[in-house]
Amino acid sequence: MLVVVPLLIYSLYMARQIYKEKVAEVMKGLTLFTEDQVHYIQQLEINYSNFLEAFYNFDLLIEPHYQTVPDELIAPILEKMATEGNATAFFYLNVEANGDLVCHNSTTLKLYKGINFTPYFSLDFLEKSGENIFIAKDPIFFYSLYLTFLIKDKAGKTVGVLAASVALEQLLDTLLTLRTAYETNISILSQKGEVIASTLPGFLNKDVAFVAEPEEDSSKVYIEKIEGPENQYRFSFEGKERFVVVAPFPQTDAILLVSIPMDVPLQEMYRYMAALGALLLFIMLLGGSGSFLLTVRMAKPLRQLQGVMQKVGEGTLTARFNRDSLGFEINHLGENFNDMVTSLVSYIEAVKKEKAEKEAYAKELQIGHEIQKSILPSEAIEFKGLLTKIFFQSAKEVAGDFYDWLVRGEEIFITVADGVGKGIQGCLYSFDLRSILRTAMSEEGDLGKIVKKSNELFCHDTKETGNFVTAFIVLYNRTDHKMKFANCGHNQPLVKRTDGTLDRLVGKGIAFGVDEMAQIEIGERVFQSGEILVLYTDGINEAKNEAGALYTQERLESLIQASSNNTPETLTNEVLEDIRKFVGKAEPYDDMTLIILKVE
Repeated sequence: MLVVVPLLIYSLYMARQIYKEKVAEVMKGLTLFTEDQVHYIQQLEINYSNFLEAFYNFDLLIEPHYQTVPDELIAPILEKMATEGNATAFFYLNVEANGDLVCHNSTTLKLYKGINFTPYFSLDFLEKSGENIFIAKDPIFFYSLYLTFLIKDKAGKTVGVLAASVALEQLLDTLLTLRTAYETNISILSQKGEVIASTLPGFLNKDVAFVAEPEEDSSKVYIEKIEGPENQYRFSFEGKERFVVVAPFPQTDAILLVSIPMDVPLQEMYRYMAALGALLLFIMLLGGSGSFLLTVRMAKPLRQLQGVMQKVGEGTLTARFNRDSLGFEINHLGENFNDMVTSLVSYIEAVKKEKAEKEAYAKELQIGHEIQKSILPSEAIEFKGLLTKIFFQSAKEVAGDFYDWLVRGEEIFITVADGVGKGIQGCLYSFDLRSILRTAMSEEGDLGKIVKKSNELFCHDTKETGNFVTAFIVLYNRTDHKMKFANCGHNQPLVKRTDGTLDRLVGKGIAFGVDEMAQIEIGERVFQSGEILVLYTDGINEAKNEAGALYTQERLESLIQASSNNTPETLTNEVLEDIRKFVGKAEPYDDMTLIILKVE
């Protein structure tokens, strides 16, 4: 059964494929047959048209002869052409005084002679429409294909019509003799959807409609499109499904329908299924018993492997699979499983080791964070005459930013700095510079000398590492409210005046650790009571949201200028809240330091 069931499924799939291929083959053959029919009709129309024109050019029907030409001269020529060209009739229609078209000569035992054709097609129709090939009702054969040639006098007046007709029933019989394909039936559909000729019994006079889905109106035959070329359809008639190929009837507004029963492609599939059934029966009878015994024996190593897998799943990682003499591919699977368990044990040990190392590293970083936090001064500067608020946030456990302040009598040094990079490396170099600056500030009172000396010492530490630190250093005297400052490659601080306008503390200088500072620019400003100074690192104005957009310097300045909060604490909170709204759920991109001072 293990062999038969997949084979049966595959066979059913193949039977379906064979049916599809056979349908495609049958429809292709039907399409070619339809094309042959269309070509035959086209050639028939050309031959009849050429004959009518040639017959007219015999000069027998040209004024003044057309009224005197005896029937005995015209009839034999028409009769011979009708016989050789498979036409129903060739005939001559005379235009009577009242405009009627009356047949004066006709082949086929004078079939049409004396009949008035005006009820079937009029002179006005022939002249105005310009039609010379058309399908119309026939006085004898229900519907016929007509080909006409107008005979005019010298004044251009139509005096007669030379015509050929082929009864549609006769035409369909002729078409079926060209090359029959299966149980083929041919029908001709009028522009209004009426079947006007058909070799399919009972199909004549039926109303036909082309639709996407059949409707419940039993009085009509609905033709549906099928998958494939655009001229291929299907329909149901008298309880039997049929394939149909549709083609325009040449030179007319009628449609040619060529159909066969849909069960034709099934015959090939039935033969395939019969052969398949015999093969499956042979396999089941002769191979079933052997397959059963072999399956039972081969299940032994599989059960062993299942047991080993269950033990490993329960946590017994020492369980292993043992090879079996009839294990075949199961042996390879078991050995691969053994290798997987061995790798799993090694991986678990490696993960445990890596986890322990990460926990130790994380603990060291936490210790570094606590040390950094303890080294940094408090978030409020205790200096008379200044209201202050400091915000500091590291992007990682330890930060490359730092801030510091040092009071000497009536003066205070305030520093905000940003080391290149984040994490441990940035933190170490930043705090190295902090120590150097504090030592220099304790020994020296001139800001320019402090900066120059500190840079020389710091460059000695950084050497060729490429590490540097930007900083903005302020020396403020509360006695005269005079502030001196040095900008070492840092963001320009903002000053908010009492009238709400903003200034920048502009100063030029390179960062600490880049190169020797040959000349240091020291700026000065006298602060008025109520003015606010904003110091910050680029983690503030370059904060990023989830889309990667920057908060921007312009947004920061606009917020500070427009803010009605004039205390350092409330203004700090407003700036941070606006940044949080902008950043959203994005992870911190850089260390952030913000110091706001207000002169009382």
